[in-house]
Amino acid sequence: MPLVHGRRVFLRSAGGLALGLPFLPSLLPRQAKGAPGDQAKRFIAIQSQSGQMVADFWPAWTPAGYQLRDTMYGGPRADGTTALSETMPGSTAKWAPLSDFVGQDLSRVISADLQPYYDKMLLLRGLDYLQGTSHGTGQLLGNYANCASAGEFESRGLGPMPTIDQVLAYSDRFYTSTPHARSIVLATGSPSSISDTNYGIAGGAIENIPAYLEPHDLWQDLFGDFMEPGMPTEHPNRRLVNAVYEDYSRLKQHSRLSATDRDAVERHMTFLADIENELANGLSAACVKPPEPPIYGVGYPWQEVSSIADFEAWVSLLVDISVAAIRCDITRVVTFNANMAITDASGAKVNSYHSSDDVAGDWHDYAHDAVDEAGDHDHIVALNRWVVDAVFKRFLEQLDVEEADGATFLDNSLVYWGSELAMDHYVNGMPAILAGGAGGSIATGHYVDFTQMTSDYANPILPWGVLIPGVQHNRLLVTILQAMGLTPEDYEQGTPGYGHAVEFSGPYNWPADAYANSPLDAPLPGVFVG
Repeated sequence: MPLVHGRRVFLRSAGGLALGLPFLPSLLPRQAKGAPGDQAKRFIAIQSQSGQMVADFWPAWTPAGYQLRDTMYGGPRADGTTALSETMPGSTAKWAPLSDFVGQDLSRVISADLQPYYDKMLLLRGLDYLQGTSHGTGQLLGNYANCASAGEFESRGLGPMPTIDQVLAYSDRFYTSTPHARSIVLATGSPSSISDTNYGIAGGAIENIPAYLEPHDLWQDLFGDFMEPGMPTEHPNRRLVNAVYEDYSRLKQHSRLSATDRDAVERHMTFLADIENELANGLSAACVKPPEPPIYGVGYPWQEVSSIADFEAWVSLLVDISVAAIRCDITRVVTFNANMAITDASGAKVNSYHSSDDVAGDWHDYAHDAVDEAGDHDHIVALNRWVVDAVFKRFLEQLDVEEADGATFLDNSLVYWGSELAMDHYVNGMPAILAGGAGGSIATGHYVDFTQMTSDYANPILPWGVLIPGVQHNRLLVTILQAMGLTPEDYEQGTPGYGHAVEFSGPYNWPADAYANSPLDAPLPGVFVG
């Protein structure tokens, strides 16, 4: 029998049904209260699909005092995007205030609707994978081996790793008490997620967490058994939890228990320990139960879509229910994989799906045909713009309300939007937007470009853009982990930093000497302020 995929599935199994634990806000874990730095932090990650032309994602216009790279550098470094000239202190990177870019869309993908959040945002350019990974879902958050080049990793003995959202989800430093839900994993189109986990078991098997597609399923698991605050702090089911836990403890010591079964027992004991801690630690939480959403019948495979209006509604509900869970401190980690989105490039809203050859309007095909077909180019712009507006911006809107002492939930969060590819199948200069200051750990309000413009390497692949080395994407992972309060001892797995440090040449990356002076274990300069 296969191992269950996470605690919510376990609770639906025979043991979970027998326990029948209701959701009691009065029994949510206590938040550590002490110095200002003790404020709870949250992490949200959103992934878009396929590549983008650089002049679509990055600014490609000239506010007062700016010029294009074509003018400043020319030659193989001319790509039609805005050049930055101010050097960021303590770094060779260039930067500029995002406030310099008001007045029109930041780029074709990033609309001016995000301007109210510019002081809480970072636009990052020049983040490169060390390996040529191509398509995949794991690499955005550090499981670089979960990609189309998985065989290359395996041949070098480089196995999968938990994604950083799951490192946080099972960290005692991030969660000082056991949460109701360690993370929320969402997707559109396909249950494939961007979250890979070993459930906090060192050396345990890595599994992809099936994502929620249906808002009602998400609501039911988080709020279906909601009971108002004021209930007793000692729940009668706690005795049953303890009894089952004791049975598992005895089973673990059985002499004939195989290593595989022992691992399964350990996993179940972890789930039961989570439940026991929830019941033991209670504090009334000021959370509001969201209304029960309708059942849309969200289907898989991708073509089972009821209507455009329903799709827009259920994506909004996935975001809103997740934010309600964050504001109730039910969870502090959310990931969202956009396998399906909306394009209106042809004048009407149409669903588009990624990597679905049997469905008309394939996002993947649009990207491959974008160079030769202007309409397909417009489609990939519209698809990515929709993800930024309908998902990323909606998270910001819902989180940017006061939490405590004048700070908003967004101020105490870090929201990361990225893509599985940069341009074409390349993984150099990965698109990245951060929002929220992670409780003051991240300096916001700038467009930062880590591209090494003086590097000997410059490879035009126009009209997609120009490939020039920047810094390792691993350093963004380190930045996020440390901004969330973790130390290297909490996440390093035998090598400095996070994510595979081994560089191997592929068709879509640079050789090792491109990053000779860039340490893997250091947070991004000028971004992480501790």
